[in-house]
Amino acid sequence: DVVACLCNQGFQTAISQLGTYKIGAIFAPFSPLEQKNIVIHALNECQAKAFITQRSLWDSCEKAPGIFNKDFTVIMSGKCCKSEVPFARGFAKPARGFEAEITPSDAAVILLYSSNIDKKVLYSHQLLQSYLTSAHLVYDLDLDDTRQTVWTASEWSQIASILGIMLAGWYFGHTVETVSCSTRIE
Repeated sequence: DVVACLCNQGFQTAISQLGTYKIGAIFAPFSPLEQKNIVIHALNECQAKAFITQRSLWDSCEKAPGIFNKDFTVIMSGKCCKSEVPFARGFAKPARGFEAEITPSDAAVILLYSSNIDKKVLYSHQLLQSYLTSAHLVYDLDLDDTRQTVWTASEWSQIASILGIMLAGWYFGHTVETVSCSTRIE
């Protein structure tokens, strides 16, 4: 099953991603900067079972032109309508008895669409291993010092941010923070 996510960078995107992996589903992230007709096409094409989003982003999708197959559950961060599930509901009670789905390393885990819709790529869990090596060599982190912070300026819907920064940083126990492209880091 596919869980799609159209959220700004932040808590919702990170938790949605980790939660999707834990239930053994495929994560399909979309950038808030993406044209909404492309998001609608991809949602229809991937047949997502759930769509995690934020009120303003969802409202702009619903108003975009195109046939919109709504055969998925909308999980909303922000004010909900009757047919939507509040994002915060997932944190109301501990998930007693939940066990993460164990998936093989060659199982699909991330589905990415190109901006011009003509290409999509389905990645497996194995890809993370190559990014872990990159994080170790390229960032030259002291991997035992969990006080370090890993920064990302790129969209969290891009594979380099998802694997190369977010998941690699968390894997090694580091804080991951985002900065806007206009923020200067010295």
